[in-house]
Amino acid sequence: MRDAILVKEKPLERGSDEFKIGDVYLAPNGEFYIELKKAGTTMNMRIQELKEELNSGTSRIKLNT
Repeated sequence: MRDAILVKEKPLERGSDEFKIGDVYLAPNGEFYIELKKAGTTMNMRIQELKEELNSGTSRIKLNT
């Protein structure tokens, strides 16, 4: 994917919090989840939900870091 940007380990701003983007997982229910890490804590979020947040402007990925 020549024009794509690798986002793994990039910072993700969600509200006043900043997370590092981790791995992507395919769950048994067919949903894709993205791993978000912050200060030793890890959470998983549906990629569809993250896409909606990015499109609405409530979250953003810092690509220049």
